[in-house]
Amino acid sequence: MDIVATDDGKRLREYLDKIGFAGELHSDVKELSKDRAVLLSTAKYPLKYDLQYFLNVAGQEPARLICYAENKGQKLYWPGNTQDESLDDSFYDGFYDAGIRFFPKGSSVEDRLNSIPTPEFKNENFHIRKKPALFLDRDGVVNEDTAYLHKIRDVRICAGVDKLIQFARRENWHVIILTNQSGVARGMFEADDVKTVNDFIMGSLLKLDAAVDAVYTCNFFDKGTISRWTKKSLMRKPWPGMLLSACHDFPIDIERSFMVGDKLVDAIKIERLCNIHLKGVYDLEGAGCPVFHDYDGIIDFFKKNQKGSTIYTP
Repeated sequence: MDIVATDDGKRLREYLDKIGFAGELHSDVKELSKDRAVLLSTAKYPLKYDLQYFLNVAGQEPARLICYAENKGQKLYWPGNTQDESLDDSFYDGFYDAGIRFFPKGSSVEDRLNSIPTPEFKNENFHIRKKPALFLDRDGVVNEDTAYLHKIRDVRICAGVDKLIQFARRENWHVIILTNQSGVARGMFEADDVKTVNDFIMGSLLKLDAAVDAVYTCNFFDKGTISRWTKKSLMRKPWPGMLLSACHDFPIDIERSFMVGDKLVDAIKIERLCNIHLKGVYDLEGAGCPVFHDYDGIIDFFKKNQKGSTIYTP
């Protein structure tokens, strides 16, 4: 693979060599040939992105790397939006163009690009520390779904979820909860109520020897009544904003990770993640991923379907 980088080109080449995308470093795109794949990078710090994930997903398709960001007036894209314009105030967040392009052998810089949402690491060392994560929906998977839960007196931890989390811990996975909480945008309760419940749930699980690393919450809902929270947001499942935020904070290997939810909307729209459903009170007809009726079935699935390591040794 040919590599053209405006910054940190030598380290970029060394990294790509280690993860199996060996290539020659060039200083100018004009030197490139269609006889080889090409990686173009104008990113100031290219190694802060999960390039291994990006290249694996790109495969043999021309692609650009996009990353999740809050909307602070910069140029951001909504999925499917390819125009170079900033999203308006109805969007809380979006994707920014990281300035990294991939062109497989036989393609050219004029080809249409597939935009691939990719984690941005807060620490470059995450490249060598990545490990799987078990992502869990909250209501209906971790605790019983009592409809717009917002008081700790109503929290009841689901029987058996502690065994699921303990299995993930023994396998040295991250365990992270991702929860949509539209009740905040609907004016039914406050964001502080959600945090109080989340903290109580984490404490309750810890007492069961089932520690959770973090809880990520989306309070946004575009049909809400509270203006602060009535916005379109990639944080809201099935969009991947919460997952990408977790991948920023923790060294997560998406390609070896799992998401467990009890609603169709819990199946997160991101490549290479294994989505799983736990059958509860919601209709799962049309689910495009495995459905289980108990936690033991999910654990057995994990044992049979753990993916091979993608971690490299520097």
